[in-house]
Amino acid sequence: MRRARLVLLLVAVVIAIVVAVAAMLPNVTDWTRYRGTLEALAGEALGRPVSIAGPVALSLLPEPVLTASRVSVGGGGGARITVRELRLGVALLPLLTGRVDARSLTLQRPDFHLPWPPWRDGALAAPPWPTELSARVQDGRIEAGGVVLTNVDATLVAGQGDATVTLIGSAAEGPTTWNLSLMLGKPQADGSTPLEASLQGGGEVSGTAAKVSGQLSPEGGIAGHLALDGPRLSELVAAPALPFHADGSFTFERAAVRLSGLAVTLGAVSAHGDGRLTFEPNARLDLALTSEQTVPLDPWLGALRRGGESRLPVGLSLSAPRATLARGLLRHLSLAMVLGPGGADVGSFRAILPGNAALAAEGRIMRAGDASAGWQFDGTAHLAAPSLLGTVHWLDDAAPGVLPPLPAGVLGEAAISGRLVVGENAFALSDLVGTVDDSKITGSLSLGLGGRPAISAGLQLDRFNLDPWLPTGLRQVPPHRFFALAKLPALFTGMSIELRLSARTAALGRMTIGGLSLDAAAEPGQVILRRLDATVDGVHAIASGTIGKGGEVTEGRLALTAPGPATLVRHLPVPFKVAIGRWQAGFSLNATAAGPPRGLRMAIEANLGDLRLTADPVVDLDSGTWQGPMSLRHPGAAELIAAIGLANPVAWLGPGSLSLIGEAAGGERNWSLRQFRLIAGGLHASGNLEILGDSEITGNVHVSSWPLPMPGSTAVALLTGLIGGEKATVGLSADRVMVGQRVVLEGVAGGVKVVGPDAVLNVNGNMPGGGALAAVLRVAAGSGPPQFRLGAAFSGVRLEGGLTAGVPDLQSGTLDGRAALSAEGYGPAALLATLGGTVGLTLRDGVISGLSLAGVQSALAAEGNNAEALAAALDKALAGGRTRFSRLDLTAHGSAGRFRLEHARMVGKEGVIEAEGTLDLPARSEALRFAIRPALAGAPELLLRLGGPMAEPKRVEEISAALQWNGRSSKQQ
Repeated sequence: MRRARLVLLLVAVVIAIVVAVAAMLPNVTDWTRYRGTLEALAGEALGRPVSIAGPVALSLLPEPVLTASRVSVGGGGGARITVRELRLGVALLPLLTGRVDARSLTLQRPDFHLPWPPWRDGALAAPPWPTELSARVQDGRIEAGGVVLTNVDATLVAGQGDATVTLIGSAAEGPTTWNLSLMLGKPQADGSTPLEASLQGGGEVSGTAAKVSGQLSPEGGIAGHLALDGPRLSELVAAPALPFHADGSFTFERAAVRLSGLAVTLGAVSAHGDGRLTFEPNARLDLALTSEQTVPLDPWLGALRRGGESRLPVGLSLSAPRATLARGLLRHLSLAMVLGPGGADVGSFRAILPGNAALAAEGRIMRAGDASAGWQFDGTAHLAAPSLLGTVHWLDDAAPGVLPPLPAGVLGEAAISGRLVVGENAFALSDLVGTVDDSKITGSLSLGLGGRPAISAGLQLDRFNLDPWLPTGLRQVPPHRFFALAKLPALFTGMSIELRLSARTAALGRMTIGGLSLDAAAEPGQVILRRLDATVDGVHAIASGTIGKGGEVTEGRLALTAPGPATLVRHLPVPFKVAIGRWQAGFSLNATAAGPPRGLRMAIEANLGDLRLTADPVVDLDSGTWQGPMSLRHPGAAELIAAIGLANPVAWLGPGSLSLIGEAAGGERNWSLRQFRLIAGGLHASGNLEILGDSEITGNVHVSSWPLPMPGSTAVALLTGLIGGEKATVGLSADRVMVGQRVVLEGVAGGVKVVGPDAVLNVNGNMPGGGALAAVLRVAAGSGPPQFRLGAAFSGVRLEGGLTAGVPDLQSGTLDGRAALSAEGYGPAALLATLGGTVGLTLRDGVISGLSLAGVQSALAAEGNNAEALAAALDKALAGGRTRFSRLDLTAHGSAGRFRLEHARMVGKEGVIEAEGTLDLPARSEALRFAIRPALAGAPELLLRLGGPMAEPKRVEEISAALQWNGRSSKQQ
């Protein structure tokens, strides 16, 4: 027992001495002499020359280790390796004899700078590994081709088992940790080396794995099979978070890695194809994939919007028969793009969109200039759509509430191209060119989706139909209710609009608009019309103004110009249509407007030639009514009347200007002019008129002095035009009615009534010298020439001055009578040619000129007259002088302008005169026979015949009976 204790004690002492010696040995020995040995051993292990610049030290515990600092590994090929500290494990006993027997190699915090591409100078060739070696890398760093791996911790074992080299370890790429393994088998008879490698993700990429198996050729190439799996593709590249799997064959040659027979599964979609990874001049991966399934594009579009970039450029060519995007089905998808560090270059995108629209686009997906705007696509696009509205409805379904409601019947067949910019919250189409609905279109269009939708458009079109684009409540607004557009601000709640629109021609209802130019803006509660420029049927219009909250109008302006009043006339009541429609003069109108909808204050000034209209109405836009003072002036009333078609108005109207002043009012269908005063030359009138609807006129008019024109052809046409198709009931009164300078009626009262094409004029008045007249004139202005029927009754009319310039002529008397006449035609000649009817007159206590019944009586009663003297006396009495009568009765009937005296008898104290015959008014001729019976007992009847032109009729006197009677009388005496 004691002996055993002694042995144990001795062993302990020896161990202690050895330990003490081992502890002191490194400090007392210069190990720098092993620098060359260490460089050779490390170089043999790494296959590259090793240089040690720092000191070399030995530590024996816990095991013998030679440590060198400031180590670099080179040897060509572009690879550069620096090591902070190199540790070489050695056997102790050989070391004590001065020989280094390496057992392990450790590189502490090495920094690897590897060449790229990796095949340069045989970098892929297997180094001459030692038969047995265990090498370890701790806290290393590897940089190759712009990729940096940190926290590299790996163990390399050589010469064990069937493997030449085995590498197992881990590394970090950014925040991601990867576990890796590599196994190089023993060289084969052909010089190739089996290769197996795997990569396992950790942390965020946990579950992601890659496996490679193949053969490493002596020349440095690799051929084999690869497989890649993972739960979330988004952890690797800019892609949606889909589970993925890919496998296929690869060949690593000096220029690139070729991928063939690829089978790829992304989520539920499978694809197949080929690929290529190139290294020069820059590294890039290209994939050409084809899928027979429906490819959902929304996840990919979202991934690109969130950050469409990749440090390794990836070119993707994808084709699929179907794809889904924004709730719509796309057909015949073809996509070619490159995903790179700065975004994605889309070389080609082609698909058939919903609505059968063919879209072709190319451009770039990149980060917008404003970082807050996210990512955007900037490129060009071409769209060919058989029904653009159907495609737009798909976009509306994809983003409800973003696009404003679009009417039916618009955006039909279209083919457009332009620059397209689509961002997180914006859409812009510029340099637009193409056709929509057979109309050429150019310009730009943008849509902002951030916060409040904003639409901006600058478009130029050949033709544009405005009707479908007007809000439903405004589409059928008649022209006089145009200002109902003040309700527009309520239509733009929640959006902003900038609109610049021009069209060579546009259509609105039945109107054709030429040269349309619109510059307007709208935002919640406000519509700004910067300028509206258009020409409608020759009327050029310019408008501007602002419609604010509640319909408040500010700075409203409207200017109209036209070479004539034709278009204006269409919107006026019929009486104005007929009169103004005949006037050919330049027209202009300037108006301003301001105020709320129920009290819009306007100032209007319009000019038609020298005719000037001013008005200051207040308009109620809600009810469409207006009211305010107005005035109408012209420097020459006769000139104005002549312009509308009445010949020689100065002769009956007299000189002077025109002035019409009154209080005007109107509504959707009614007009009125109240308390008006009219002065036109010698015409002075006042009263009230109201126009109901388009054609019914009511009111009353009082004229102090009413000059009447002679019935020329233009006057008749104007009169029938005024009443054609109208309905009117207007009371008329006049202080006096004049023909030329002669007063023909005084104290006139009556009225006019029009029903359709028929009019009735009632007149009751007093004759200047006494007596009364009541007349009814009926006018039928239907199809064909206008027809006139006059019924008149007069009594106690004092006749003075003669009726005609003929011989004989009625000079004075008190006249009673009735007349019923009719005629038709457009002028005096036609009226005379068709004049017919009946006239009955009774004249009391009058005088007839051009014949002296007293002279006849005296000539016959004279004694001693010979035949010659008697003939001369009778001729004088029948050719001149005057005859008083107590009563004259006359009845005439006629047709076609020819009147026959049915009964004409004048009775006086000097005798009786009876007449018969005809008057041909159209021919202005007469054939009359006067039978003269003097009041002398037994006296014979004398005859006077007048024939031929009325102005100078041929006189034939038949006095033979008187001469014979005178001879017999003398003989008897």
